[in-house]
Amino acid sequence: MKVFYTSDTHFGHKNILKYCSRPFVDVADMGRGMIERWNETVGADDVVYHLGDFGFGSKNQLRDIVKSLNGHKIIIRGNHDRGLESLKEMGFEASCNSMERDDGGIRWLLIHNPYNVTADNVLCGHIHEKWRRIENMINVGVDVWDFRPRTIEELLASPQSMPKTIENIMAERHKKMPQGE
Repeated sequence: MKVFYTSDTHFGHKNILKYCSRPFVDVADMGRGMIERWNETVGADDVVYHLGDFGFGSKNQLRDIVKSLNGHKIIIRGNHDRGLESLKEMGFEASCNSMERDDGGIRWLLIHNPYNVTADNVLCGHIHEKWRRIENMINVGVDVWDFRPRTIEELLASPQSMPKTIENIMAERHKKMPQGE
């Protein structure tokens, strides 16, 4: 059994194609491509921690996507996700707002939005393509990991990013992607 991390798949979200310059023709192509890459990477007995913003659509549509993905899936709720119980009804084995877990000999905080986090070691999403890694804060979002889940070994092997500042990145992100789109 392997453990993987990912976030910000935004299945069914048409506008994410332009917001993040995703390399897909349309939202259906994006869904097919991400499901294919997920299932090439993750086996049936593996565990995937999804760090939020899974997808847009009806609960039944999202349930079908969750069912189509290999592995045991746990979600950390993102700002675009439904409530914790709804996420479990969609097929996630567990859902929460954040959690801590040990992996790679390190204790990690798993959270969607990294802004104002004071933990020493953070796996996060929310920031999409803005940066991959700042010290021990690692963005697990699909936009910087070839649209597939990654292991802690892969994440830790990533070089440091050189962003402006996290405050500027977050301000830019919120201007570019208004809530509810």
